[in-house]
Amino acid sequence: MKRKLTAIFTAIFVMAIFTTVAQAKYLIYLPFDKGEQWYCVQGNNGGFSHSGKLKYAYDFTRGYYNDAFGKNIRSPVHGMIVDKRIGAPDYYYNDSSCAENNKGWGNTLLIQDISTNVYVRIAHMKAGSIPSNLGLGDIVDLGEKIGEVGNSGISSGPHLHIQIQSSPAGNAQSQKFYFVEGPIKQGKYAKSENLQRSFVLDDTYDKSLSHDVSWYKGYRSKYWNLYPGTMLNRYAGHRAFHAKYKKGSKKRWFKWRFTMARSGYYMIWVKFRGAASRDPKAEYYVYSNDPDFDDGYLYMDQQECTADNWHFMMATSLNEGRTYGIRLRSKTKNKYIFADSIKLYRIW
Repeated sequence: MKRKLTAIFTAIFVMAIFTTVAQAKYLIYLPFDKGEQWYCVQGNNGGFSHSGKLKYAYDFTRGYYNDAFGKNIRSPVHGMIVDKRIGAPDYYYNDSSCAENNKGWGNTLLIQDISTNVYVRIAHMKAGSIPSNLGLGDIVDLGEKIGEVGNSGISSGPHLHIQIQSSPAGNAQSQKFYFVEGPIKQGKYAKSENLQRSFVLDDTYDKSLSHDVSWYKGYRSKYWNLYPGTMLNRYAGHRAFHAKYKKGSKKRWFKWRFTMARSGYYMIWVKFRGAASRDPKAEYYVYSNDPDFDDGYLYMDQQECTADNWHFMMATSLNEGRTYGIRLRSKTKNKYIFADSIKLYRIW
């Protein structure tokens, strides 16, 4: 009987781990100039065309019919071009899939992310806007200009279509993902935070594409609640948390732990939304098994506000194969601490 119970509990434990990992989602930057505002005209399961294999795709415009046309498209990943289709005209053959519009995609690039091997498709690009020096097998950097927004392929107006897929096939199933800029949904505006040589570590196992880590996990103590806000560019990914340090209760903590896959000198930001109710002395403990790294405490005022809620924490060298941790802990009773994401930007 004991053996059967052990087997059952082991199976439940393994299933719980698998479920947690399976629920992890990749993040991706909006593929536009940093600071530009874009409107999500169609999101996941959109009633117009995002169903079936396109159910997890997004369409973006500038909010007015032709304002998007000719705007820069920036690569949202560091990756390799594995498919490039050009020759589709703008404003023609927009009604149905045909050879003249590249089977509906129009002018399109498919980029395979270097860190994760997943594929990012960007479609309906402007004719002649994809640089001629970008061909199959070429590497593009995150934030590099790869073309302009057009009106090619099946399109009711100038816009950009973006999706993640697990295979390079033209009819591959789109995969669920989130944006660094927040939980973008149809009918919402978001500001691009596209930043070269950067990546984001979010909740649980969630991390952005083109990351420099070989392992990552987020942890948190009890009594954290989902942050109820919905405004974009206020938190990364699809959710954030806050917790209150009450009299007589244990201090709340949240940890980000990661193992570097690439050595470099990095600037590190943390994301929190400032408010008067937050801890003015939130404690961040930074630690590592790297003998060259100095463990230490940093204190940040979570009542501060910035335009995008990214707050600079430190700059430091991080070494390949070494594991680092950042633990956030509450310090002030009856104040909230906010836990969301950390962003690492490689200077060299």
